Amino acid sequence: LAFAARTTFRALPSPCTEMGNASDCCVRRDDPDGLGDRPSATRCESWHSLPEIDERWTFFDDQEGPEAGDTDGGASSSSKEAPTVTVPDAALLRQGKSSRRAPLEKRGTWIPLKDESSVFGRRRSSFCKEKRSGNSVSGIPSEDERANVAKLQEEVRRIWSDRQKHLDANLKALLSDGFFELDEWTDERTCSRMLGAVQGDEPTATQMLVKAIECRVLYRELFETLHCQVFCDIRIIGRDSEHRPVVYMCARNQNRPVKDIIPQLLVAFEAAVEISESDGGTGHIAFIADMHHFAPGMNMDVAAIKELGGVAGTVFADRFAWILFVDFSWLAQGMWSLCKPLMSERTQKKINFVSVAKAEQLAKETLAPATRQRVLSSFDINRDARTSDAEREVHARRTSICDVPIGIPRIADV
Repeated sequence: LAFAARTTFRALPSPCTEMGNASDCCVRRDDPDGLGDRPSATRCESWHSLPEIDERWTFFDDQEGPEAGDTDGGASSSSKEAPTVTVPDAALLRQGKSSRRAPLEKRGTWIPLKDESSVFGRRRSSFCKEKRSGNSVSGIPSEDERANVAKLQEEVRRIWSDRQKHLDANLKALLSDGFFELDEWTDERTCSRMLGAVQGDEPTATQMLVKAIECRVLYRELFETLHCQVFCDIRIIGRDSEHRPVVYMCARNQNRPVKDIIPQLLVAFEAAVEISESDGGTGHIAFIADMHHFAPGMNMDVAAIKELGGVAGTVFADRFAWILFVDFSWLAQGMWSLCKPLMSERTQKKINFVSVAKAEQLAKETLAPATRQRVLSSFDINRDARTSDAEREVHARRTSICDVPIGIPRIADV
């Protein structure tokens, strides 16, 4: 990571009424830094002194764990660890090999694959499928729902059958390795999710699912490896009170254009879905975007913003339980105006725009206690002009519960 400080932008003196469910972030405050009521000493202490992480999920063998070639998996008397293979070349995914572990590791317990017949793209084990079976709490769809799902499956498969006759060179090359995405993304669970995202509107759900499958193909290696370069503070910071993973980002620490941070956002969302423990196996996640020190110059690529909105609005349709934009100034409204039409109405209703003081209040109401402490400390360190890039990098690693996308703390950081 190489975090870069940005120039402070002040808020407008009047509210922005077209931004979403709440827009008090764009109202002038008595506190020019928008830091709320907590004393400065408490704010400093919040990020200087953090408790040990309450959970840690790791997807990669090169972070920690047994050495490659350790045939007994490094088993000890206290825990039985699965054998692993460290293969740095992502191309070997086609041989069913990767340094990416499937499904993942939690709190030092290595979970083996339940199905060893791996092929390219089949990294999700039965563990993930069991967790996210069905979209309703009961997991049993009605007859009407099954009929609608069957229609959607048939129509999407027909569209892709026709489309494969006229593929562009890029898609044709990718599909020469197989088209497992079509099977994975036309299963009952995914089709139900797409229909739910648009309140049963079958034509819209069809368009969304066709686009989602295309995105999964175009970003195949990214989603399969979960490897990307890190250009911003984007991480899975914890869980809300409903056990849903919370992805956090801060605009202050963005040091490359939006086009370059798209992969980091996508792998963070993907990893969060995989570790979700939301009720009903829905794979729901949450997202906090702290727009403090938002840099307009890095976020003016219209094509990149539309691309991000297109992928997030289809691949992750109906995945977000709630989205919180903090200190979303008028300078960021252009970015929002481009993304908004690419999101379903249902998702738009889950988005709120708030000041940092209001965000702190919401954090106390909606986040698990340990996560709340990490989020508040993140607000604080990112608003402290005295902090260095290195300090914010260390803090980001220490407050992440997953090695995707920014890695786990180094020994020197702890």
